[in-house]
Amino acid sequence: MAVVSIHGLTKYYGDNLVLDHIDLEVGNGTLVSLLGPSGCGKTTTLRLIAGFEQASGGDIFIDEQRINDVGVNKRNIGMVFQSYALFPHMSVEKNIAYGLEQRKIPREEIDRRVKDIVRLVKLEGFEKRKPKQLSGGQQQRVALARALVIKPSILLLDECLSALDKKLRVEMQVELRRILESQGITTLFVTHDQEEAMTISDLIVVMRAGIIEQIGAPYEVYEHPRNRFVAGFLGKANFFEGKVSGTWENGVILDTAAGTIKTATRETAEVGKGAVYAVRPEKMRIQGEGQEGCLQGQVQFVTYAGNISTYTVDWNGQQLLVEEQNLNGAARVQPGETVSIGWEEGSCHRMEDPVEV
Repeated sequence: MAVVSIHGLTKYYGDNLVLDHIDLEVGNGTLVSLLGPSGCGKTTTLRLIAGFEQASGGDIFIDEQRINDVGVNKRNIGMVFQSYALFPHMSVEKNIAYGLEQRKIPREEIDRRVKDIVRLVKLEGFEKRKPKQLSGGQQQRVALARALVIKPSILLLDECLSALDKKLRVEMQVELRRILESQGITTLFVTHDQEEAMTISDLIVVMRAGIIEQIGAPYEVYEHPRNRFVAGFLGKANFFEGKVSGTWENGVILDTAAGTIKTATRETAEVGKGAVYAVRPEKMRIQGEGQEGCLQGQVQFVTYAGNISTYTVDWNGQQLLVEEQNLNGAARVQPGETVSIGWEEGSCHRMEDPVEV
């Protein structure tokens, strides 16, 4: 286990700024997901920590030791790539033992550690098989076992579940969390999959264009996003943008292009200034008379997804999304119907984005 500290980390490729003075502290045994779209700098951050790239500026520390100039082979870092990078001519046990053999570990200890890690990743009975004789999920377990068996200070995972089909990927998210919790290894996990980050992480680091937009526990980042980018990237959101025209006992009155809303919110806003608020679709309700919002709109589309239905509602030209569970006996609203939309108290949050009015 180790603490990872990043201070002012910067990376240029030529004139292209890929990382812009990012700061990050990863505590002992914490599992952190770096989440963001392609090109945001998350994989570059991982490669800098691993030593595959040299930083243009800033410092990287592992347990207070600056490692900027430490060689890759001396950083004691385990890494699992998207491609797994298994040796095709080696058996499962040989693949797992490779790193230990390179470190000149005694044979008896190698055998013991390989046996223990095979049991941990539930690959008993597959020790003699070659990678081509394994499923995608089994290959992923071998790659993870090979990284863990060397007892790294930190573990770096780069999109290591993305090659799996959806069902297996969901299963492996839970399994990966179990394995990493049992080992207590400080882990940084790169992904662009929001659900994956929510499932496995202690902390989520949301990145965009080389900067960190927000850091927090999954619940905190999802329920209280700082800005429109975070709210829109980590799930879905309805945004209400306009001018604050007044206040009332529970919040503010916001004049938007589609109409006026009254929202209860703890975030203050100055009358006469622009502001933008967000509400998650699952917090909104069809036929929500008496709730916050109370907007009248017409249902445009209904999308059935088994456990939930998503309603697209036109509110004076603005398209709003409402998600509701498909409960037994629940009335189903049809396209063309006029409905009242409300949302749960405390579900409307102000974004930090500047708004000109």
